[in-house]
Order: sequence, then structure tokens, then C-alpha cells
Amino acid sequence: MRLSSRAVSLLKASLRPSSAFIARLSPAAPGICTSCLLASVSPIPAGARAYASDSASSKRWVARQVADPYTRAAKTEQLRSRAGFKLMQLNHTHKFLKPGMTVVDLGYAPGAWTEVAIQYTKPNSRVIGVDILPSVPPPGASTFQGNFLCEKVQHSLKLFLASAGRGRSQKHFMDGHGYLEAEREEEGGRAGLHGIRDDNVGKNTVDVVLSDMCEPWPLKVGQWVNGIKQPYVRLMNVSGLKTRDHVHSIDLCVSALLFCIDVLKPGGDFVCKYYSGGHDKEFETGLKRAFEKVTREKPESSRPESREGYFVAKMKKGSVTKEQVLAVMPNLV
Repeated sequence: MRLSSRAVSLLKASLRPSSAFIARLSPAAPGICTSCLLASVSPIPAGARAYASDSASSKRWVARQVADPYTRAAKTEQLRSRAGFKLMQLNHTHKFLKPGMTVVDLGYAPGAWTEVAIQYTKPNSRVIGVDILPSVPPPGASTFQGNFLCEKVQHSLKLFLASAGRGRSQKHFMDGHGYLEAEREEEGGRAGLHGIRDDNVGKNTVDVVLSDMCEPWPLKVGQWVNGIKQPYVRLMNVSGLKTRDHVHSIDLCVSALLFCIDVLKPGGDFVCKYYSGGHDKEFETGLKRAFEKVTREKPESSRPESREGYFVAKMKKGSVTKEQVLAVMPNLV
């Protein structure tokens, strides 16, 4: 839905920090009802203060959330978090999401990036999310719960990707097929994958890899602990220790990059979050070895005080190998 000139002017007046983006949001994000954003600037009920605890830090956090236009807009648009606007803004600039694509979203929970990816790539696309946290999949997405750093989880994901029909909307009835025929075809396709070498499973099957992963704190109790073999859990954005956050974010970026080399098609794109520090330049060198064009971005919806940034790597080189990439990142291996 395109915004009217009056709606654009109202949004600019009400959401000054994000007016430039809001004015472009309608053509940039098909399927997102931008007219509803007008409602998001209405005053927050006084009862919202009831959610604050007595601590000063909690009160500051609630005050920041109440004042943040993107948090309110995400609630109005029924996005799972404000992070969805970051992906919209990145895609508006770089145009890496297109209809019919296969997209993998690493660290997808709670699912805002996955929701946005579905809107940009439908129809005939497939969007697969991976996260160690249990989260209800957004409609239209396939998801895995597991530790992405675990080789078995990555192998299961690659097996899923290797079956071209898995994760897509099926139309067997329109083709004269029924459920039993579809299941037999599916099982036959999986059986044919057992003879493929592990390093070739899922090769050249993905158009875009997104990574919004964060370094987790280990959780020793909780309903999900017994559901995973490696309780390595992402439950927070940052620890507050700049060096720790940076080092672990780069570690996750390197793991995602190596996964990209395995599964991305030649010409595919990669978007990953990092926290700035001493090693991001070396990681950027590795990206430039694997992709034709690499850009650093900080979306308008990313809070100014945050040290997070995003690498947008476009057009994966067809002949690149993991060894070549790791050779230019000796301190990150």
C-alpha cells in the first residue's frame, strides 16, 4: 500500500528520527501495512509504567522502550520485534531479497527478520530459520531449534536445503498428486541424498544468508535445557563487556561465513551483525576474499549508542574455498 502525501507528512512530523525511512517504507516493504504506523505514535498508556521494576536500570529501559518509535511501530505492525525494520532498511539500500529466493536466517528468534524475509521473497520462496531458542515459526517459514555451531545441526540444515521442494508451498493437488504420492516423492528425494559426500550436501542451494546471531550466556535451568544436547543459549543482546561482545560476535560471523561458502549459490548475498572492535577489519578482509562487494552499514533503526553494525556482502565468488578465506583471517581461526 503506497502512502499518501498527507500520511507521509504526518509520519515525518511524528517520527522525526525515522522520517526518511518511513517515507520510503511502502515501496520498500511490500505486504507491510505502513498506514498503520500512524497509530503507533499515539501516547503510551500510563499503565505501561507498571511493567518497570524498582531498579533505576529497569526504569531507564522501560522509558527507552516507551519513547522508541520503532518499538511502537513494530507492535502496531504485529512484527515480533523492532529488528524487522533494520532488515527492511538494509534491503531498501542493497536489494538482496527478491521473490522466489531461498533464504536462511541464522539466529532467527523471535522471528522479525524471518517475517520480513517472507514478505519480500514470496511467492514460491522458502525461508528457513535456525535458533537455539524455542520459538513459534512465523507463517510460511521452516525452522530448526538447535545450536548452529554444532556440526550435526548444520548437517541437518544442509540436508533440508538439498531437497529443493522442502520448505516451499506445495501444489501437488493441482498437478494431480495426493498426499501419499507427495510423501513417496519426498522420501525418495531424501534417500538419494545419502550417497552425497558431507561437504557437498546442500551446496549452491541458498540465495541469501542472514545472520543476526548474538553471543549467548549459558543457561543452567529452564524448560528447554532437556530438549537440547548442548545447552549453549542466546538469551541476551550484549553482556556490557565490549571486548567480550566483540570477540564472540566475530566468532559467530566467521562460522556463518564458512556456512555461506558451503551453501550459497555463486552470486549469492550474505548479511551479518557484528559488534565493532579490533577484529572486524580482519573479518572484512575475509568477506572481500569471498564476495565481490562488501559494505558496512548501520541502519537508522539501530540505536545510536549501540556498537552493533552490519556487513552486507554481495555476489559470492564461484571458485572461493574455505581455505582461501581462512588464510586471510589467521587471527580468527
